[in-house]
Amino acid sequence: MFGKLSKGVIGILLIPVVIGVSAAFFESLTGMGGARGTGSRIFLLGALSYVIMHLFIIKPNYIYTLGHELMHAIATFLCGGRVKSFRASKDGGAVETTKSNVFITLSPYFVPTYTLLFSFLYIVIPLFIKVPNLSNIYFFLAGFTLTLHLVFTADVLKKEQPDIINTGYIFSMV
Repeated sequence: MFGKLSKGVIGILLIPVVIGVSAAFFESLTGMGGARGTGSRIFLLGALSYVIMHLFIIKPNYIYTLGHELMHAIATFLCGGRVKSFRASKDGGAVETTKSNVFITLSPYFVPTYTLLFSFLYIVIPLFIKVPNLSNIYFFLAGFTLTLHLVFTADVLKKEQPDIINTGYIFSMV
């Protein structure tokens, strides 16, 4: 009981941090791509493209679940644990690990796996080849994948998630 209560208090105390980080993100979004802000428009085009795809064409359940479970596995490796089993399908997934903590449990909810992957590629690709308009491609894919992450995360949080229940609702949401 004390653990969830203390995490709830920490969650409440972290609300101003979340507000500040969100404000900084939206402030930086307006300046992407130089003074004309073309990057922010391309980012928003990527976000809008994902919403249209999700609502009218296809919901990539498997892609989201794979990224979600992959983030559990990556977080486990980062914390010195090992993955014993890994399963992902369009209907759900699971990762069995040798270690668990708050970071491993909650990382798929606050780390957008595919946006992180494309950010890594955006940094690495120019080291090997020159890609015309790479920034514009990156802005579009970042908007697309971040929106995928936010939409699916919001959707799965409507259901009872053991990760969230075990960690405490207030702490997990923050």
